[in-house]
Amino acid sequence: MEYFLFNKALDYDRGFMENVSSKDGMLCMEDSGSGKKGIFISRVLDSRESRTRWQRFSACQDLFPNTSVEYRIYGTDEESRKDDIIMILKSGADSGGEKLKKMEPFLKLRFANRRETLLNQVTERYLWFSVTLWGNGERGPQISEIQVFFPWESLASWLPELYSTGAGGFLERYLAI
Repeated sequence: MEYFLFNKALDYDRGFMENVSSKDGMLCMEDSGSGKKGIFISRVLDSRESRTRWQRFSACQDLFPNTSVEYRIYGTDEESRKDDIIMILKSGADSGGEKLKKMEPFLKLRFANRRETLLNQVTERYLWFSVTLWGNGERGPQISEIQVFFPWESLASWLPELYSTGAGGFLERYLAI
């Protein structure tokens, strides 16, 4: 199994950041005032294979009272569309919210405040994600590490055939956790 790891300033600096910064390898809000949000959008990740079935998204996050983190996973198989996304990310004219709206057609999965989720329904070569952080006025959430695992590997394949229930079966999802 392979993975992409975000755990140092360079990893975050290669993406788009609005009201967030990378300090000591952590993604932090710059201004965590009440009602404020920070947005990070990753660079486009390439699995090098069309129709890749991605495995899992994992984030080491510190949430404090009345803070929140939302993750959005995007994907495409088309190289020309990937180039469009890179142009959106590099565009200095758009705010983070505008960039997220432009990327909405590529949205595959959305979840909040979870440290980990399965990505088995994401089946594209190119994947990128966004992180939206909300502060409580005193401090904002912090993310020290993000990992994206691929391709999908089922632990059920190591069990006797009796336990094989096909792709997406209960046992396969349970073992993936």
